[in-house]
Amino acid sequence: MYAILCVASDPNVNHSVALVLRSRGYICISAESAEEAIGAFGGSGADLVVLDHSMEGSEKLAEELKKLRNVPLIMLAGLSDVVPAMPFVDLLCPK
Repeated sequence: MYAILCVASDPNVNHSVALVLRSRGYICISAESAEEAIGAFGGSGADLVVLDHSMEGSEKLAEELKKLRNVPLIMLAGLSDVVPAMPFVDLLCPK
């Protein structure tokens, strides 16, 4: 089973993304800050990162995560992007 790290400063966005991912059978690890994300990323073995683009410092965080380990990263521009992004999640983490 694939683990996906979801990073969004808004807990509602994190919760919504986690619901969609879990309903599709993925393990979802949530983080609400860059510090939390780096800590969770290092200890989780995440196979994919879903990052809220509107979160302050999201581009820098994406660069930092890529330096730690090369994993696919999907940047969401808004909560409405969650469902349309699912084909990419399924492609990157096939069941």
